[in-house]
Amino acid sequence: DPTRKIHETFDVKGSLYNRKKKENESIGKDQDWYDAGRRLQLPDPVWRELLAAHEADAAFLMRFNVLDYSLLIGVHHLSPDEPR
Repeated sequence: DPTRKIHETFDVKGSLYNRKKKENESIGKDQDWYDAGRRLQLPDPVWRELLAAHEADAAFLMRFNVLDYSLLIGVHHLSPDEPR
């Protein structure tokens, strides 16, 4: 739901090398995601859709010899009274 508040944001690239947010940064990186024990928990249809989009994006970038790719993840913390 795009109207929900984003409480945490992560920019993940698939590498832990030099991928930790600096003290003055608000967006976490791969090492921060990993250290927090985060995992994407998505229903199978959503997971398949995400993978298909990722594959299409990667194919597009490869056509232009672009190597840089990130997945921007926004995390919303549900309150006890919020529907899941």
